[in-house]
Amino acid sequence: MSIENPKTTLLTLIKDNISLKKDDNVTAATCHVSQEGFNSKAFKNFDTQVTIDFEPARSTVRQLAIGAGKVLYQDCYRITSWAIDKTGITGKKMRWKLRREIERIIRSNCKSPGGNLSYVDLISPSESEDLQFRPPWWAITWFVITHRFGGTT
Repeated sequence: MSIENPKTTLLTLIKDNISLKKDDNVTAATCHVSQEGFNSKAFKNFDTQVTIDFEPARSTVRQLAIGAGKVLYQDCYRITSWAIDKTGITGKKMRWKLRREIERIIRSNCKSPGGNLSYVDLISPSESEDLQFRPPWWAITWFVITHRFGGTT
């Protein structure tokens, strides 16, 4: 039996639960969720973009005293959501909608995120924008810590 990669679990969690509306609050907005970085070409087919990247420098492995051979793996991921101005969408407004939606998804599933994850923490949101870029983009980035237990090898 193979164990699902935590990054895949996060991707699935967001893809399966994201629900966004355009500025009219009626029309559904489309969202591209991927492991890739920002891709301006994705905006031809999607209204928004969410990317997930592994942050190895912030990840830890701890031996637990509660049982022989038990290990707690804490992996850090960076989730970035991107929005641009499009027909029916104000990028800045969509950034706020994306922020609320990603936070809702992670917080409502933090104790049972799926896969082999035991818990997920959402930390450190930061916002950015580039108004010189054409079309201008708006983004919000979080760090997410995944917790999973395993045995030593």
